[in-house]
Amino acid sequence: MPDDHHAADGSGADAPRNRWPFGVAQTLVLIVLCVAIAAVIGWQVGGDESPESFNDADAGFLEDMIAHHSGAVALGLEYLPRQSDPTVAHFAREIVTGQSGEIAVMNVLVSDAGNPPIATDGVAMEWMGEPMPPAEMPGMATPADYEELRAATGVTADEVFSRLMIRHHAAGIGMARRLVAEGENPRVRRFARTMAKVQETEVAELNRRRVALGLAPVDTRDMDAAHDHMH
Repeated sequence: MPDDHHAADGSGADAPRNRWPFGVAQTLVLIVLCVAIAAVIGWQVGGDESPESFNDADAGFLEDMIAHHSGAVALGLEYLPRQSDPTVAHFAREIVTGQSGEIAVMNVLVSDAGNPPIATDGVAMEWMGEPMPPAEMPGMATPADYEELRAATGVTADEVFSRLMIRHHAAGIGMARRLVAEGENPRVRRFARTMAKVQETEVAELNRRRVALGLAPVDTRDMDAAHDHMH
């Protein structure tokens, strides 16, 4: 009889390294549905506000958060083949599907803004006064982080993913709060406010699950301090 646990997480000797469990296939279907639904919603809510109602903070935030969300989706998809704890895996699926849908909405909003240069120049965080490559934004997983996640199995995979995602969310929350303070477009500000609340909840839930698994909660105070420094 094969070991069911090893077959599920891909850690068995005969399991291919990139094997994806059934839950990931479901996740990919949900992503497609979320993107389609979000695009329709974005199209329906657009149209009444002129491109001039978007300031540089609105446009810059949208483009940066598209890249930031893409990083969260990539982390989730990298983790799911290695999942061990079903609750952490559930959070990962919610993040992948939810942020994929939000990417579609943000793309619609960037289009409504007229695709201004600050949203299309490939430079992140200009609107925050800290220009940098998108891959170097706070909270984005590094190549070394991905190597650590790919090498992880069992509860170690849950630990690495939850730690990286909590820090990723902490950075995203700081960006969203900054947009709420400096943005002009009411749709973008509402979107950022809701995003911050959702990610705050997910950080708390992931930390609670870490404690239940015998892992230390992730401290994000250093990221809060870095955000304050950019004001």
